[in-house]
Amino acid sequence: MSRIPKRHHTNRENLRVVETVDSEADLNKAIENGHVTLFRKIERNPKLYSRCLLLRNYRSGRYEEVPSRSFYTRHAGKQEFPESEWKCMHRYDHYHRYRRADKAWAAYVLPLLPVVGERLYIEDIIEDIFVQGFWHKPISADDGVAVWNGKDLELDEAQYAKSHIVG
Repeated sequence: MSRIPKRHHTNRENLRVVETVDSEADLNKAIENGHVTLFRKIERNPKLYSRCLLLRNYRSGRYEEVPSRSFYTRHAGKQEFPESEWKCMHRYDHYHRYRRADKAWAAYVLPLLPVVGERLYIEDIIEDIFVQGFWHKPISADDGVAVWNGKDLELDEAQYAKSHIVG
């Protein structure tokens, strides 16, 4: 099946897997094989945007992509990019969730014969869920656990409150 690209996924509870597809051929094949499928529109989450600047150094011609002209980093401390030394080539909002640019929808394919109340592992979350911010960048959920209620999946969003990034 053609899946949305995945990064680091962990099915810690060894649950049955819900696949994510983004082609009509894969969706139709799943239906023909007796799977329950759940269509979703892909909607961007405003919390997953961050402001970026593309700056160019007047002397060296070197480019830097930064969140602002002045910001802190863990390893280098305060970083400064004064207007007298750096020309702003472009200001833009960067979206921090990878998606194929040509898709506005995706679908979940449930394992065969899901049981009401069953916890299932979703390897590629379709919904753009904000987990937390870290060093000027929002972090989204890539995978998760949901409960089948007989009609839809109820995502366990409490699992993301347990996330903690150390850096």
